[in-house]
Amino acid sequence: MAQDPFLVDQIQIEPGESGTRLIYRATDGSIAFKDSILTGGITVSQLAGLRSVANTLVVGKSGAGAEYTTIQSALDAVPASCSLTNPYFVIVMPGVYAETLNIARECVFLQGFGATLAAEETTPNGPGAYHTMVIQAALGTIPKLVVLQNLTVTNIHDNYACVRVVGGAASEVASSGILLRDVGLSATGAGGNHPIWASSVNYIQMTGGYMTSAGLGLARFDNCASVILDTPTMTALDFDYDTTGDEPSVSPLGYRVQGGKIETSLATALDVDLSGDGAFEGYGLRVDGDTSILGDQSVSLYNAVLGDLTIGESVAVTLKNSARGSLSAGGTATLDETRLFGTAAFTAQSTQTVTFDAPMSDSIYTVSMELDDAPANEEQPYITGKTAAGFTINFTSAQTLGMSWMAMRN
Repeated sequence: MAQDPFLVDQIQIEPGESGTRLIYRATDGSIAFKDSILTGGITVSQLAGLRSVANTLVVGKSGAGAEYTTIQSALDAVPASCSLTNPYFVIVMPGVYAETLNIARECVFLQGFGATLAAEETTPNGPGAYHTMVIQAALGTIPKLVVLQNLTVTNIHDNYACVRVVGGAASEVASSGILLRDVGLSATGAGGNHPIWASSVNYIQMTGGYMTSAGLGLARFDNCASVILDTPTMTALDFDYDTTGDEPSVSPLGYRVQGGKIETSLATALDVDLSGDGAFEGYGLRVDGDTSILGDQSVSLYNAVLGDLTIGESVAVTLKNSARGSLSAGGTATLDETRLFGTAAFTAQSTQTVTFDAPMSDSIYTVSMELDDAPANEEQPYITGKTAAGFTINFTSAQTLGMSWMAMRN
């Protein structure tokens, strides 16, 4: 015998390990679902309608009712006519997708809903080990714009990447950008794999999400025209631009990293080497390790906390309101700091020359001094011979005392 309807506003499904799972009535009257991944909820009409929306391909695990059960099969279905004015959207439902993915079409948006992308080879460094995702020109098309959003991408193999972006001389790959939005990149190979590795491409931007690596792993950017990272948690970073190598179609605009912490087991956490073109700016970085800056371009760090710093060749480095460990300088590299501290000891001397560990770019700075003891004859010290490389502290007569000095730049 048929039963009367059981009327409720919502039903909560047993939560399992974590999170809340609800079936409820949406404000428009349709049935909706919500869990720890789809926290905003999605209605049955939305789920049913996605497959009928033009240029939208839905991927789900086997048995979920989606049109495609693998991400690559959906990417393969994107036609060559895909373009910046005719983009395609690949929507990936929750699950772990163990695949080696290739994106070559001009304008693809890959949107995840709790989806994890993993390398097809599940044994670390197995015979089929490779990158998890490769973005490069192929099949007569160029991936000028690729947007990855709300995804987790992992890779367990040494010397491979979660996301590998490949260009070349005059390449148009990423000419409109490779954009990663709220994407987690986890490279766990102990032998030096990469959350992201991009070579001779144009624009890379990562906002939100995170990148981690194990052992010798680092994020690597070689001859990219522009890289912007605004990611709270990052692994070791390596930026390299050399005009003698393959340069992409866009002239270098530089690299910017802001507001994050760089964590790694590598000795050098931040490695910048720019020769011939490009620039680097870092804002609010916390670098858990040493920093190396080489080349012949300019590098500026603002409100940063660094470990030991190495500069060399003819690079021009500026540190504003930043703290660092010890300095190792070579070549003709210059270092401008907001405040530079030191001490001087006078032993029956009237003059003492101070030489900076690395010269500044010019002599436009002021010097303040604090004496450890009252000087003989109540003399006051004064500065002469101020250059980019240092200055001389003077008294009228010989003194025996110590002092602290501070050179300040505006």
